Amino acid sequence: MGIKLVDETPGIYERGKGMRTSQTQGEGLVPALVLECNVVDVNFVNWTVDVFSAFDQRYFPNIQVASPYVHPNRGEGIYAMPEIMAKCLVAIPSDLGSPPYVIGFVMRMEDKQVPEGEETDSSGGMGPSTFAGNRKRGKPGDIVMKGRDGNFVVLHRGGVLQVGSTSLAQRIYIPLRNLITDVSQNYEHFNMGGAINWGISTGETTAEPETEFRQVFRLFANDIMADARIAIGKVHQPIPEPAGSEGEIEDLNNLGIGTDPDNPIVIEVAIAPQAFNAETGAPNISVAQNGTKMKFFFDQKGGGFLRAEGSLLIRIKEKFKLKADKGIEFESDEDVIFRCRMFKVESESGVRMDIGDGNLRMGAGELDAATVGSAVDLTIPAGTIPGVPNPLTLVGFIRTGRSNVKM
Repeated sequence: MGIKLVDETPGIYERGKGMRTSQTQGEGLVPALVLECNVVDVNFVNWTVDVFSAFDQRYFPNIQVASPYVHPNRGEGIYAMPEIMAKCLVAIPSDLGSPPYVIGFVMRMEDKQVPEGEETDSSGGMGPSTFAGNRKRGKPGDIVMKGRDGNFVVLHRGGVLQVGSTSLAQRIYIPLRNLITDVSQNYEHFNMGGAINWGISTGETTAEPETEFRQVFRLFANDIMADARIAIGKVHQPIPEPAGSEGEIEDLNNLGIGTDPDNPIVIEVAIAPQAFNAETGAPNISVAQNGTKMKFFFDQKGGGFLRAEGSLLIRIKEKFKLKADKGIEFESDEDVIFRCRMFKVESESGVRMDIGDGNLRMGAGELDAATVGSAVDLTIPAGTIPGVPNPLTLVGFIRTGRSNVKM
């Protein structure tokens, strides 16, 4: 059979009584026709399609596709760009003055393949064919928009809204408790104040993919770089310590805090002006290493570290208890002062103070305690020595020992 154009179809353009000339004369309409067709070409510029009728291969070029609603005001409306081989219904209007157009699309009939256990009757289904066409099985009242590549919008009956591109990239709005649920494998959020990056880290995929959460903050919205960062998970780019006396590399190595590859840092909070990429959270190492004003982290085994370039004040209204099973060290380049109502030291094996060449002062600390060579008076009470009725005072000198205690 050869291809027929619409104007070759007998009877399609036959008019009843011609053009209407008055309100008493007939309108001259003929019955409208609806043909089942297949889309064979799409004009993306003009929003038209070329179609062939399914049975007698009549050709309809450059016809438009109807939509639930469209308006020429800035293209507002609800519409979709058809694809080649879509099955459609073409209407030929009864007034014959309007061109044909696609009024809708239908699914092709396919052999029915019912999964085991999902039969709808004892015969294994509702007949040997189906029009499902890989559409998502819905519930009565559901409204679904689905793309070929898996992206979708579902208005579920009951008020639930589901929007996504895959099962691992979607957002669900639930009217119960006004809940919003996000499902993702990787999540990024960019804001004038900073950014969030959360998910599986980029790089080689392994049996145990590493995850990380990064959030950065700008101090001012027009800053190019961010000033603060929070990293949680497997922290891949921790802020390195400054070299030498400016950092604590030696003590961290001695204590085994965050320095073992098998004991990575899992939480890090850092403040370093203009040191972080405001989108990815990656640090500018040369700036961050020596420009960090505060850094606080924990490793996987629970070891922790806090370094602050400024003063640090901790105020506690109730009791404060510091307990360590393997010792406590206090170190300062200047004075260490304790102010309290009473200072009490309890020790099971004694108290040792290594004070170098200085003095241990107690109270006003103006007078020296007795040392080697100091004169001492020893008074023996009366009756202590037989035959000596009165108190006896002896004078001597300290021959051994040393004391730098000031009283």
